[in-house]
Amino acid sequence: MEVSYFFSVLAKRKWLLFSLMLIAALTTAFLVGLLPKKFKSNEVISSGITDFKGVRVGEQNAFVQEFEIVNKFSNLVEYMKSRQVINAVTQKLMLHDFSKDTSNKIKPFRKVDWVKAKMPQNELDGYFQHLGTVLSPENTDLRLLNTAHTIEKIVGYDYETLRDKIDIKRIDKSDYLTVEFTSENPELTYFVTKTYVDEFLKFYKSKKDTSENKSVVFYNNLTDTKKKYLDSLNEARYNYAKSHGVVALVEQSQAIVSQIKELESVRNEEVKKFESYTSSAKKYEELQSPYAEYAEKDYKKNIFSNEQLISIRQQMKVLSDKWVNTGMKDDRIKKQIEDLRTKQDEILTSKSINDRGDQDPVVQKNNEIMLRKADAQASRDGSQNTLATLNRRIGDLEGKKTKLINDNAEFGKLTQQIDIAQKEYEAAFDKKNQADVIEQSGNEESPIKIIEPAVFPEKAEPNKRALISAFSGVGAGTLGVVLLFGLAYFDRSLSSRFQYSKYIDLPLLGAINKIEPPKNNSKNNSFDAFFHNDSNKHDVEYFKESLRKIRLDIESSGAQSFLFVSLKKAEGKSFLISALAYALSLKNKKVLIIDTNFKNNTLSGLSTRAFVETETDGYLPQKMNQATSLNFKFDLPKVDIIGNRGSINSPSELLSGVDFDKKVSQFKKQYDYIFLEAACLSHYSDARELASVVDKVIPIFDATTQFTKDDKHQVNYLSGLNGKILGSVLNKMDIKNLD
Repeated sequence: MEVSYFFSVLAKRKWLLFSLMLIAALTTAFLVGLLPKKFKSNEVISSGITDFKGVRVGEQNAFVQEFEIVNKFSNLVEYMKSRQVINAVTQKLMLHDFSKDTSNKIKPFRKVDWVKAKMPQNELDGYFQHLGTVLSPENTDLRLLNTAHTIEKIVGYDYETLRDKIDIKRIDKSDYLTVEFTSENPELTYFVTKTYVDEFLKFYKSKKDTSENKSVVFYNNLTDTKKKYLDSLNEARYNYAKSHGVVALVEQSQAIVSQIKELESVRNEEVKKFESYTSSAKKYEELQSPYAEYAEKDYKKNIFSNEQLISIRQQMKVLSDKWVNTGMKDDRIKKQIEDLRTKQDEILTSKSINDRGDQDPVVQKNNEIMLRKADAQASRDGSQNTLATLNRRIGDLEGKKTKLINDNAEFGKLTQQIDIAQKEYEAAFDKKNQADVIEQSGNEESPIKIIEPAVFPEKAEPNKRALISAFSGVGAGTLGVVLLFGLAYFDRSLSSRFQYSKYIDLPLLGAINKIEPPKNNSKNNSFDAFFHNDSNKHDVEYFKESLRKIRLDIESSGAQSFLFVSLKKAEGKSFLISALAYALSLKNKKVLIIDTNFKNNTLSGLSTRAFVETETDGYLPQKMNQATSLNFKFDLPKVDIIGNRGSINSPSELLSGVDFDKKVSQFKKQYDYIFLEAACLSHYSDARELASVVDKVIPIFDATTQFTKDDKHQVNYLSGLNGKILGSVLNKMDIKNLD
């Protein structure tokens, strides 16, 4: 929605808005004047939350965060509004107004006609008999409490009413709270404010003393319990360490893990050697296969069955096991292993040299390969033995580590429980000391105290009538603007050119304002009253000028035949056709009107009565000739009408056998312009059948109707007429929406 359109709506309704604002302001001023006077009294107290100089235990941070302060003030306010405090005020008010003690003649703040209140006398007697104790915490008589609540609510002294009227607020960001009470009676206001603060201070002190005493007892018991539990855990850990021989678990675990890592590193290196020796032995085995025939010679036997070599291998195995078991730290054993390996190599080498008397090259080659294979196999066997020893040692250490882990887990579990118990005991002991300090300082000054006592209110509070009335007027005006905006936003009528363009994408020839059809008893058509009357009425002049603009567009179009259509019934087609025919006749143009609206043949009656937009029933025959008779009846010069008798059939059915296109072409030679009217598009197909007969189509839209989804389908049809639409006419417009 365009802003300019909305402002135009506001401009047209400005007096309505001003009237609404004025009525709202005057009504509010009158109602505010009827309200009773209000008296306010307040009392200022310190909270001790941010500015207490006494003993305060348990707060380590000197700079309390702002949100903590706000939270504490909120908690204090709710604490002050507790039911027990307000009930004490209620009890004092009821004793003040309704006590039967005649020794003190006190004027009550409020009087109640119990007869009008329809309270049973027996309930009143029971309540006033227990007036001093009915609201005490010890009273559990539900029936009496229910009666008390009803009576107090009638007087206005009940808990809910007083809680709502007592206002407690923090003064800016200070340590002070202000307690305010407002009522229609200044004595009542002062009494409630003062009594409420006094009762709260008594309630606060009693709760504080009780809480401190309970804290001391509680933390003494808690400290004893925690100490006993801590001692039992220490004893359990001692007994476990003694029975399992657990000493320096951490150091033992670290030493074993270190040995395992070192052995695993050596094992990894030994695995690489073993794989290398195995590969070499396999390679020499493959190289020896061509010399299989020499395999049984004494050379092979001497090498592999040599007792000296067998002894050396056994010694190396024993020393290797001993070296691994001692943690691979004994350099003496390591040197012995290296010496034996050197001796083994020398024996193999010497046998190779001594046995080379055989000069056969093949035998020598075989001996050389067997020597190398024997060396690789000896190294492989030694490495395999070393790996077996390493694996056994690592397995033993892993077993020891697992046992230590289990012992350590149980021992650590007990140690962890002792640590937790120790912290709990220390915390309980600290709380016990704090409770003792608080109890000992109980006689010191309370953090909550009166700073500024209540003052008797001498003047009533200003009712702010002018300000409230102004706000009421502005609120009413704002509401009116919002309502107008809503109505304008959701308005689906075609009441303005803007609304038309929002829903319809057809060109607009012009807009005709709504006027009352003039009544003229003269022989000629009553349009004479419009065009030849010197009336200065704005709506009449606007109507004539709008009609002249449309007439000019028709003349400029170059077309002769025009079909006037509408979406719905009674949208002003007949009226507009007659008006345009009259306007063209004033320029000496000959106009033929063919009433092809067989469902509502208003134009057919113009020759016998003055023009009024009168609906006729298409189902009833009229006293006129049928359209096919081409009967001319119209008293206005230059304008002829071909009427019809009305029918429920479509034009193509009624005019079957008649070349209607040819008839229209013949009429074009006799007339300057030919106007046809069709039945409404939403109900009938007449317009669709007649559109091909004419040069141009002129849709008529009623500005007072709502545009619907079905209308959109009809507009889409009109948009698809391939240039036949000359333009639309917006009929029955409000003159205010045209200016």
